[in-house]
Formats: sequence, C-alpha cells, structure tokens
Amino acid sequence: MDALLRFIHSVDPLVLGLAGLGLALILIVIVINRIQVRRAQSNITDTGAQPVPLETLDSKTHGPQSRIEPAMRNSTPVEKSAPEAQRIAQQIHADEVSSAAAQSRAAPESPAAFTRSAQHAELPPQIAQDAVDIDLGESHPAPDASAAAPIQPAMVGPREPTAPIDGRVNSIVKLRFASPLAADSAAAITDNVSSAFKKSQAWMWSAALGAWVAARSQGANTHEADAIAFSMPLATRSGAVTESQLRDWMTHIAAAGQPFAAEVVYAPVHEDAKRAVELDQFCGNIDLVAGVSLMRADRSAIPGTRVRGTLEAEGFRLTPEGQFILMSEDGVSPIYDIRSTHGQPLSVEGLRTEGVHGLALTLDVMRVANPVQQFDLMRSLAKRLSLRLEATVVDDRGHTLTDAMFTQIRTELEKRVIAARTAGIEPGSPLARTLFGD
Repeated sequence: MDALLRFIHSVDPLVLGLAGLGLALILIVIVINRIQVRRAQSNITDTGAQPVPLETLDSKTHGPQSRIEPAMRNSTPVEKSAPEAQRIAQQIHADEVSSAAAQSRAAPESPAAFTRSAQHAELPPQIAQDAVDIDLGESHPAPDASAAAPIQPAMVGPREPTAPIDGRVNSIVKLRFASPLAADSAAAITDNVSSAFKKSQAWMWSAALGAWVAARSQGANTHEADAIAFSMPLATRSGAVTESQLRDWMTHIAAAGQPFAAEVVYAPVHEDAKRAVELDQFCGNIDLVAGVSLMRADRSAIPGTRVRGTLEAEGFRLTPEGQFILMSEDGVSPIYDIRSTHGQPLSVEGLRTEGVHGLALTLDVMRVANPVQQFDLMRSLAKRLSLRLEATVVDDRGHTLTDAMFTQIRTELEKRVIAARTAGIEPGSPLARTLFGD
C-alpha cells in the first residue's frame, strides 16, 4: 500500500486528472446504455411483440436475394392476374399496329415505299356486325327547323324493304311519299342532293317494279318512286364526316322532299358522327398503299415509246388522267397503277416525243382482292419491267430494293390484311372500297 501511495505521489498531477476524467466518462456511458436497454424491454412488454433471435437474421434469409421491396398491402400477385396480363398483351399488339401505321405516315425508314395511312385506333364494334343493311323504321323531324319549313307528315302505304345500302359505313336518310312520285320529280330531287353533296348516293324504290334502282343507273329516271334512300359514307381517306356536315346533308334532303309532303326518316345525327370517328381511326391503322419505283442507275430518261410499248404488252392501258392501270380480270377495278415519279401526267403524244425519268408502280392494298397474292405478282412484274426498261427497282428515296426488303414489306402487308379481315372488312369488297376511297 505504501508503495502505491509513493507511486501516486510520484506521478504528475495532470496525468492523474486525465485518467480520472476518462474513468468518469466510461461510467457515464455504461449508465446511459443500461437505461436504454431497460426502456426497450419495457416497450416490448407493452406491445406484446416478440424479439427476433439474432441467429435468424443471417444472409440465407435476408440477403440480397430475399430483400423485401415496398408494396401495397393486399395487392394481387402478378402471376395470379391472368386477365390483366391478357389485356396488356392485347394492348401491346394494338400499339404495335398503331406504331407501324405511324411510321408509315411519317417518312418511313423501311423500304415500303409509298406506304401511307391516314390519321386514324381501336376496332369499332359496328364493323364486326353481321347485318349489312339498316332499316330506319321511325321518322324524325328535320335536323334543323330553322333551315327548312316544317315537314308535314305523310300517310304512306306498306313500307319498302331495306335499301341496298351498307349501314355500317354509311349514314342513311329516306324520303317516303304518300303516293308514287313522278319519275321527273324523283330525278329532280336526287339531282338536287347529288349536286350539293358529291359523295351522296341515292336509290329509288318502285313498288311497281318491286325493286330498288340506283338513281344514276340507266333507266332509273323512267320509273315512279315510292321512296328514295340517300347514303353518305361515314369515313373515307378524306377523313370522317362531321356532325355539321351530316346535319347540313340531312336538312338539304328534308327540304328537297318538303314540297312533296315527304316523310323523312333518318338516324340520330350525333350517333352517326360518333361512328364516323371510330371508323376513321380504325381504318387509318390498317390503310396501306405499297409501291416501288423504276429508275435507271444514271437517272437518265427512259424513252417514252419504250415505256408505252412495254406497259401495254403487260396489259396496262393509259387513262385520260395520265397514268397506266392494269384492271382485274372482270374489268371492274384496277389492280396496279403506274405513273411518273415526278407527278406529270403521261400522254400518248408526250410518250412519243419525250422520255420518262422514273415510274412509280403501286398497289392499293385494301382496294384489291387477295392483296398478298397481288403483291407477290407485283414483285415479279417490277423485276420484268426493270429488265425490259433497263432500270433498277428502288424505293421512294432511290435505294435499291433487295429481296429481304420485299419480304419486310410483305410481312407488314399481311399484318394489316389480317387486321382488316378480323374486323369483317374483306380487301377489295364494296365495303373496303367505300372505306378506302377518296
């Protein structure tokens, strides 16, 4: 003990002070830690929670592979939501078709030259219906009372059969008469409407003939009319018909029939306008005109006489509009058309004295029957023409079209044809020619 006291007295007081201060700090830390442990144990006892053994928190159960991500409680696991997965898959497929159409509208990078589609989205349910005609069984007042005098109701006899008009893609208005209307008066009404609305078409019902007769067909104006049915396409490549346009058209027809006390029958204007937008959007997604160009490598002109002789040998004929067309076997509709790549009309005299620097061969996919087969024939035709005209088959940017590029165009064409047929639109049918007309 004496030795310890002598050691303490021999140590510098400053060192002793520092040692005492360090000891005091250690004691304080031990006391604070003990207090916190007691508080934690008290909280566990109050809430009834059980402490988790440290040995369970190892890398086998809480490593990177089993990290729990934040999530909404009671959410449905992805693997159990099959209907949702199916909906997303369908949406992706729809987006792919829409994306392909958008790329076609804007200067396409693909070799599908002259591909185009209007600004058109989902399949309108009206297209998928089996019924082709619509029979408007109720009469309505004139769409705009201020534009025409009130129409007097007419007593009509047995109602005529449904007019031969496709109600899925047309708005329909009928005029019914109490007694047969003279042929010249019926012709005056149809001419009045058609002159004001170029896309409007008319059919006349003759009870004596027991048939509908197209107003512009031969002999149509020689028969009395018990009723006249007018049609207006809801959507064409020019776009969807608007509600205002439909209202003006319907009002004009009502006014034309008013002097003859005609009963006016038509569908609600806003419903037809809505259907028009749906049709326009859908058709824009599948519309396609595929084409290639024929040019000489040095961009020199191809002799006009050689162009005419070669094309006529293939069955093409020159139209007054300045383009060559190849008609279907029945002679009803054109399959391919060829025109100058520079846009100037071709003529017999011009081809006799001048050359052509390039020709554009196109196939209007939705307006021809069996478009995939016709595209394959067009590919062979383009190669034959290139040999005879000593030209190269290129796209609209002047890039040579390879077999792989032709295959790419064909694949895109097949997708759109399948989409059209799924919707009940057969390429080349009257329905398709209405929807994809100008």
